[in-house]
Amino acid sequence: MKKRKNEAEDFITLMKQDKFDYTVWQQEYFDQLAPEKFAEKASAYANSHPYTGKGQIL
Repeated sequence: MKKRKNEAEDFITLMKQDKFDYTVWQQEYFDQLAPEKFAEKASAYANSHPYTGKGQIL
C-alpha cells in the first residue's frame, strides 16, 4: 500500500514546479493598494470573520 503524501507536500511540490513567485506577487499587489483601500478590506474581513477564540480581546 502506497503512503499518501499530505496536502502541504503536494502544495510545495506544485509551487516548486511553477515559476509563479507568491512573494513578488504579494509585494506588487500591496504596493498598488491604497492604504485606505487596505484598511477597508481588512475591516470588512475582520467583520465577516469574528474572533471566536478562548482568549480575551484586549
